[in-house]
Amino acid sequence: MGPPPDFDTGPPVGCQGKIDFLFVISRDDFMKPHQDKLIAAFPSFIKTIQLQFSDFDVQILVTDSEPAWGSPACDDDCPDPCVEAPDYPCDYWASVCDETMGAGVVMNVGQYTENKPCLEGPRRYITADTPDIPGTFECLARVGVVGYNKMGDALVAAMSPKLNKVGGCNEGFFRDDALLMVTLIGPEDNSDAPAGSNGTWQEWMQAAVDRKKGDLDAIVMFGLTDDCIGSQNPKHRICKTVPAFPHSLLQLLTSEDYGPIFEQAAELAIDTCNAFVPG
Repeated sequence: MGPPPDFDTGPPVGCQGKIDFLFVISRDDFMKPHQDKLIAAFPSFIKTIQLQFSDFDVQILVTDSEPAWGSPACDDDCPDPCVEAPDYPCDYWASVCDETMGAGVVMNVGQYTENKPCLEGPRRYITADTPDIPGTFECLARVGVVGYNKMGDALVAAMSPKLNKVGGCNEGFFRDDALLMVTLIGPEDNSDAPAGSNGTWQEWMQAAVDRKKGDLDAIVMFGLTDDCIGSQNPKHRICKTVPAFPHSLLQLLTSEDYGPIFEQAAELAIDTCNAFVPG
């Protein structure tokens, strides 16, 4: 009779813990308490996801909303100690990727940052092999409070072919067979703001969809921003972008405690991961 036929049943269902987390964090001047709440909620969030999957294979990239690197006030003080950030590294020379919008941050400097490298090696993102994921994330997520609120520009740039090609700043971060979870944390990036981002909310959305080859079920979109309830204003682009994705969660940036919100986000990520079919 011979061996039974080898039926092709298709790829396995579920991401099996393979998730790429992109955090876009605003450097607006009132973001310190919100960065603190994010950092406090993160360990439980990532632990919940880790316990759900036997093969915990995450990557975490943090980028910010400001195209320039450093602190102008501290640069003016150098080589003397910076008044607002005494540990400011006056002798550090920023790389091209440090000064590229949408690139993974490696070293935040200025007031309310660690003023030291958070990652070592060529990658500009955390992997499952990073020794202290919560501690490293805390270092990365304290992006500081000096800069513009160009959330949309950062999102689009992070997704761009330029940054993700071989030799690009974010090379290797986005994996075709991984679920992508994007977290936007910052005030609304309105289209009429003097220093707002370029493009429409549809173009922001399309950048993420293109990165995942058109598969909306491969993306979870999570936003913490201004009050979006009842907002029909097309200028409120984060309020439009996040709920346009079928797997999404939109919450208030000024919420007192991010813990319960990130519990919801973890549940959403797990549920979407379990239903994911790698392309």
